[in-house]
Order: sequence, then C-alpha cells, then structure tokens
Amino acid sequence: MYLFYIYSWYKACRMFASILEDFDATQRDDVRIVKLDVDENADTAAFYGVMSLPTTILFKDGKPVDKKIGFMHQVALAGWVSANVNNPAYV
Repeated sequence: MYLFYIYSWYKACRMFASILEDFDATQRDDVRIVKLDVDENADTAAFYGVMSLPTTILFKDGKPVDKKIGFMHQVALAGWVSANVNNPAYV
C-alpha cells in the first residue's frame, strides 16, 4: 500500500509531514509514503480531486482505496492505515 500525501507550504501540511515521517519510520515494507507538492503538481492533485490540504490518499495496487482530508495525529493515522491494510476488500 502507498500513502500518497499531497501537501503545500501551509502550517498544517508541515506539521502533518513530520507525523508522516515518524509513522514511516515505524512501518515495515507494507506501507510506503509518497509526498507530492501541490504547488508543483497541480494537475495530479486535480486528477485525484484534491480540494483541501493536507490530503492523504491510500493506494492499493495502484488504485485509491481511501482518502483523508486534513491533519491527523499519529494514532489516528495508524488506525486509518491499519483498518485499510486489514480490510479484506483490499488485501
């Protein structure tokens, strides 16, 4: 699975980026974090319907399976990822 993090220079984006980095350090190879700066990649953000920042999209086999908008604490992030990783529909 991939966490596709779309961000900008906004304070909430920068704060969430540090949480993602901490989360990434605790993960095995089953989840990979990819960051995308919306200011430099507006077309990709538009393709995925990003209207607010930060936005995090969870991908499985190249397809989006869930999207969260806004800041998440590490516990909420871990719970969201775990729920999707363990969801039989996406395994």
